[in-house]
Amino acid sequence: MEAYYFSTSMGYTDTAEIWNVDDPSSYGYLKKACLNQADADIDLPDETAFSKYIKSSADGYDSDIRYYRWFATADLSDKTETVNEILAARHSISPKNVLYYESDGTTEMDVAAAGEKMGAITGMSVEARSSSGSILTLDLTYECGIVKIKTEYNIRKILGCMVKKIVYADATESENITMLPSAFSTVEKQEDGTYLLSGGGYGHGLGMSQNGANGMAKAGMGYQDILNYFYQDITVETIGEMEGKETL
Repeated sequence: MEAYYFSTSMGYTDTAEIWNVDDPSSYGYLKKACLNQADADIDLPDETAFSKYIKSSADGYDSDIRYYRWFATADLSDKTETVNEILAARHSISPKNVLYYESDGTTEMDVAAAGEKMGAITGMSVEARSSSGSILTLDLTYECGIVKIKTEYNIRKILGCMVKKIVYADATESENITMLPSAFSTVEKQEDGTYLLSGGGYGHGLGMSQNGANGMAKAGMGYQDILNYFYQDITVETIGEMEGKETL
């Protein structure tokens, strides 16, 4: 088992479904965790529910970090070539996470001819979210085709190349980014054809939030309670007691 961690949550951690893994049961210790002190555990796979949540403030263990909330504008204009290059590279690494279809969305397309055949990108939308709100599948619509993108890394790469500037919760900014901070983001089309990305958190969102753990420690929680909060159904033991056992 791996003790996965990331920088900052948006109020929740996620599960291994964000990586489209073959055997989710191998990651059973990585369950959804709520870091908002006043919130009950709510499900966020619905677009309306997620949009309402991510655009609101919350009092959590890492809510004082600037990455906790951010927003940006994604512009599809003149991005087709750049997006296609990223898609081709990511497809070569893991074909199951970049899927090419005809315009009906069900007939698979010959990947070798996809770049020339599909034409320009005309739109994008979220097909599915996790219970924590992370985008599981992002659909890119072309003039003559559809590409379905899976895994938080791929989605962050694609959306990131469309963004010129991100504004964080403390009003500071980052320009010329290559990846979106996280896949916990809205993808809402605006009247001018651009897309509003309202998001939160920094990193993949799986396992322990480093800033969240810091906030928990400041609130008086001990290290064992913190570890068991993020890595559930585990036992914390000393190295001497772990001989011959599988380690986390």
